[in-house]
Amino acid sequence: MKLAVSHFVLLIEKNMGMNRLPLGLIYSLLTAVLLLGFTWVNIAYAAPIAQSQRLGGGVVFNEVLADPSIGGDGGCNQGNPSALGFDTNGNSCVDQRDEFIELYNMSDQAIDIGGWQLWTKGDDNWFTFTVGTQIQPKGYVVVVSNLLGGSVAGIPTNIVFSAGENKILGNNGENVALLNPATNEFIQMKYTGVITPQTTHDPPAPGSGYKDFPTTAVRIAMDDFGTSVSGYSMVRMLPGDTKVITQGQYISPGATPGTYTAVSFQDLGQGALPLPYWLWLGTAVLFTATTTVWWRERRWRAG
Repeated sequence: MKLAVSHFVLLIEKNMGMNRLPLGLIYSLLTAVLLLGFTWVNIAYAAPIAQSQRLGGGVVFNEVLADPSIGGDGGCNQGNPSALGFDTNGNSCVDQRDEFIELYNMSDQAIDIGGWQLWTKGDDNWFTFTVGTQIQPKGYVVVVSNLLGGSVAGIPTNIVFSAGENKILGNNGENVALLNPATNEFIQMKYTGVITPQTTHDPPAPGSGYKDFPTTAVRIAMDDFGTSVSGYSMVRMLPGDTKVITQGQYISPGATPGTYTAVSFQDLGQGALPLPYWLWLGTAVLFTATTTVWWRERRWRAG
């Protein structure tokens, strides 16, 4: 690596001349190279969900917050609010009512989801979208367990819905289905690995916990969102991407309802973005070269 840095520095000095090598230009060029490299890798490793697995031609599960409170769900009230976790509804009390499910429209057309239904194992059909509800192209909708008259900070109210429930998701695993009754198709997601589909078309199978779910409905997608972590959501690396990660546990906030999720360096540690070794090596070489040139330039000017 030392040899590579030396060759890089000498090449710069030979072709540009030390007296015509502004430090700002060096930093700008190196920064541009790094940004282009990271952008290329970000695009190259993206794996969009197949068209055949998008409900209504574009809708997918994109983010789920199953366990908002880091300190547990018990004892949270206005007099003793939980200080840790993600307060989705903004009422200064983090509990199960802050759970949410986010849907994303991958298509270039608005999709009418009026009448579509959300189901969970054991809770049956607990939410139905009102007639006329649409998800805009590359847009989101968020269903919160209970807004309690509040709102999600920074998110337009027309894409946020309150289920009016005390809880909608289990901390230790859940099986969620989004059904379009008009086409009799549904997409399904699970997390924490506790609940496994019984058949190709589960949940209609007997004993699946979906009371009155249409037995002829056809599942077009089944996603595993991994393991739920208290206080942090499970989210796709990029909107509509097949890779699911847990929000960076040392990055605030712990969830991003209704907005794009930026992959953090903490997320990289989970394998969210499998950067090739050459990019890490190149970053180290460029950084070291920049520091070396700056040091030599300083000595040259001082001498």
